[in-house]
Amino acid sequence: MYRGLLHPLVQLIKLKSRRYSLERLRLQRKLNSWPKPAARKILIADDDASTRRLLQKTLESAGFEVTAVENGRLALDCLSRKEAPRLVLLDWLMPEMNGLSVCQEIRRHSENPYIYIILLSAKAAKHDIVTGLEAGADDYLTKPFDTEELKARLRAGERVLKLEDKLTHDALHDPLTQLPNRAF
Repeated sequence: MYRGLLHPLVQLIKLKSRRYSLERLRLQRKLNSWPKPAARKILIADDDASTRRLLQKTLESAGFEVTAVENGRLALDCLSRKEAPRLVLLDWLMPEMNGLSVCQEIRRHSENPYIYIILLSAKAAKHDIVTGLEAGADDYLTKPFDTEELKARLRAGERVLKLEDKLTHDALHDPLTQLPNRAF
């Protein structure tokens, strides 16, 4: 039987018609324990106004709540807020603080929830890509970029963040009762 492969919500709907109360209760608990989807927030930091506008329009049409800033210092200020975006698109070359410095600063503050960083740059040499990734970026995209490729990389970043959230939740909660454990 394929019952174990069905999504718990589908199983719950099927069980409502059959009145299996214990099984229904177990599935309802499983649904309630899943992390709630967070708003799809993203931060764009790019000093070029036209690139920033293009990225903002593209990502808003893809369903993201976009915050756009023009330099690295403002990006760090935005990321220090309580409900900061966890997806970040950083230009490498910016005034006041470049993208590499922002990456390094974000990674220094490991007590915050994980932030997925994509570094955007016109620098396409292999040693530049390696430098960007070693500075703390999770992904690297060269300009000019393809919007579909950017969206695919952002979906990959969202998957990473969801897995990180689930791991954190599972590490801090008892698997049977879902109550906070001693690590919490």
